[in-house]
Amino acid sequence: ISLDVVSKMDNGYHAMKMVMQSVDLCDELRVSVNSGSGNVKVTTNRVYLPGGNKNSAGKAAELFMSSVGITDADVTVDIRKKIPVCAGMAGGSADAAAVLRALNTLFETRLDERALEIMGEKLGSGDGVGSGFDAECAQEQRKRAISIKIKHAINFRIVELLYERGK
Repeated sequence: ISLDVVSKMDNGYHAMKMVMQSVDLCDELRVSVNSGSGNVKVTTNRVYLPGGNKNSAGKAAELFMSSVGITDADVTVDIRKKIPVCAGMAGGSADAAAVLRALNTLFETRLDERALEIMGEKLGSGDGVGSGFDAECAQEQRKRAISIKIKHAINFRIVELLYERGK
């Protein structure tokens, strides 16, 4: 709903304040685990999207497995994209968060939400995965991905157009 770039941080990312609202649009993911040697495979219905660890979902799977010490299993993630790609709607971040949750369930590791958020934050501020765990309206200050739920979200529509008049 809003985005304010506050400053540039030492790591090259920008500190931001945002208000975000979840929408009724999602990708479909199938996450499967088989015995193996720690390989991660990601497939999508969009030929131009990367697979493996070049995809946010693949990065999330690899991070999860290394963080909890799983080396004897292979993970396959099949993504059916419905969220527009590169539209600023956090589709890749939501997919990565979904993979972390799915693997937590499949491997029965019982990590709590905060542990998964911290894991998601390790994927990088650019991915914004920490906010992918919030299913409601949230205000987020992106320096260390602090997310605060807004209890009373208002149902509204906003269209913001910015243009520069010719001189």
